[in-house]
Amino acid sequence: MPNSEGPFDWEDENDPVFISDEDYSGEESTPLEDFRRLMIQDRIISDFVNEAWDFGGIATIADVVNHIERKIGWRTEIIADKSALDDYMFFENNVFDRDIWDTYINSDEFQELVYEVAYQSEVSMRLFAKRECGQLTVRDRFKMAVRNLLYKLVRYFD
Repeated sequence: MPNSEGPFDWEDENDPVFISDEDYSGEESTPLEDFRRLMIQDRIISDFVNEAWDFGGIATIADVVNHIERKIGWRTEIIADKSALDDYMFFENNVFDRDIWDTYINSDEFQELVYEVAYQSEVSMRLFAKRECGQLTVRDRFKMAVRNLLYKLVRYFD
């Protein structure tokens, strides 16, 4: 910044800091490179899923999901089914809506369902770990027995 006392001051603290070539590792990616990588990744995955669907339909897709679960160490459960939702809408309400699945996925009911499944999964794993380690209290055993009995009663009268 020029001042009235002398020439331009190159050491001004407001000047931008430039990285020298020695300090640059080249490992940083630009947003454009990240976007390009994501687009290619999306295209590869889409092509793979389409080929798997064309090859064997739902059975092949289920097999792919099964392999992914084993590779990652997950166990996923399908908590909602598009065809079942279409059936409920059509047979119980005489309505067919092409976009009902997207509406349901973005609904509060679906978000509550996902939360409830995640919560119940945590509770179940905690109880399983206690039972396997022999640490279930009488209260835990009683709660489990009552919950199982209530579940059976609800299923019986449903």
